[in-house]
Amino acid sequence: MPARVKSEPFPEEMEVVPSTEDEIVREIDVYLSPALASQIHLLQYPLQHSQVAQPTQVRIKPRHGMLELDQPLSSAINREGIHDLTQRTFQSSIIPVQTHMCLGRMQASTDGSTAMHLVPLQHISQMRPSFRHVDEAAPGGSGADDDGADMMEEDKPVEKKPLIFHRKESERAATARKSSYAYKKASEDSEEWKVMSVHGTNSVEHGQFMRQTVCPTPKQTVWEAAQGDPSSAYVQSLNYLPVEADQVKAEVAPGRELATTVARLTTLLMRGWPIPFSILRSHFTPDVSNRDLLTALSVCAVLIRGNFTLHSKYLSLPKVLQKARTFMLVVLQTQGAIHRSRLDAVYESDTRVTSERLLTILEQLCQRTPAGWNLKIEDDLSFLTIFPEQATLHQQYWERQGPRFESHLEVYQSQR
Repeated sequence: MPARVKSEPFPEEMEVVPSTEDEIVREIDVYLSPALASQIHLLQYPLQHSQVAQPTQVRIKPRHGMLELDQPLSSAINREGIHDLTQRTFQSSIIPVQTHMCLGRMQASTDGSTAMHLVPLQHISQMRPSFRHVDEAAPGGSGADDDGADMMEEDKPVEKKPLIFHRKESERAATARKSSYAYKKASEDSEEWKVMSVHGTNSVEHGQFMRQTVCPTPKQTVWEAAQGDPSSAYVQSLNYLPVEADQVKAEVAPGRELATTVARLTTLLMRGWPIPFSILRSHFTPDVSNRDLLTALSVCAVLIRGNFTLHSKYLSLPKVLQKARTFMLVVLQTQGAIHRSRLDAVYESDTRVTSERLLTILEQLCQRTPAGWNLKIEDDLSFLTIFPEQATLHQQYWERQGPRFESHLEVYQSQR
């Protein structure tokens, strides 16, 4: 019999009395430690109901984020049948990270207190068993005897095919082709597997790796945004400044102040993201003047629509990709947005610059919008008005880049 509940009108004002039954019994400091954010993968086993054994071999395709794990089977399993296996292979399915997730680790400090260190998670994969061994054992599979089929293929006469001319692929057709499953599968198959070493939880390598999950300078603020800075929420959500930036020593010999400032700025900008000047300014003491800081920035960084990003030559990229990144910055500076299909057309004939590599660089600098790929943060017009001399110097730099990428810009513009 369904229950009946008498509803009472909700009062417009009501007094909230704090509960004394749920008191705070302990406070734990929480620190963000992003040193391993790009390396840690969270693996989920949705079909497993028991503990998964340690894998004997791990393979990875880092560009596509794909994993394969070979795990031993229990000796208690009945292995009768055509597939006598001693291990099984798990394949990964990438799960998009829809929100901010972290791996937390409780660590005791030297003073006896306990703190929680959070490592941001960027890779989540669901592992499911692979049935590739079934396909290989089936007739006609990769494991079958294909000698007879090869001889039949050799006896067949060579069929002459007529010469066919195709129209140039349109932007819409190129976008559809590159978003198809066949294109994705061909791209994944073109990348070779890299074999990784496996270490147990009691190994020395595991201990060294786990020590990196602890924030090395927990008492130091990672960044401080200026009051009212519109980029504060964005910077805070992505943890702009890496912890490695705090490892640059502030004590320098007389005459080396500029070199140390450049080194520190290079470390702060090492991830290639655009960062407002106010954020960079907050990471230095008042002893470093704005003039000295801007001089150091002119050595290692470029001004892109009022924000600073590391010069492409200081990123750990092949020279051809450094040049491609600079071309992206030229398009952003002059046109405000990048259209990916046009960008792919510029490097379509260059096998060293694939669409996936361009997308990786593009995601560092930009965010996708209906109007194209725009810079991750808003244009900082205030910097252009406060420091007009620096803005003019960087504008002259971009004007000098125009002739260097003239042929690229012609191809890019012709795709409209």
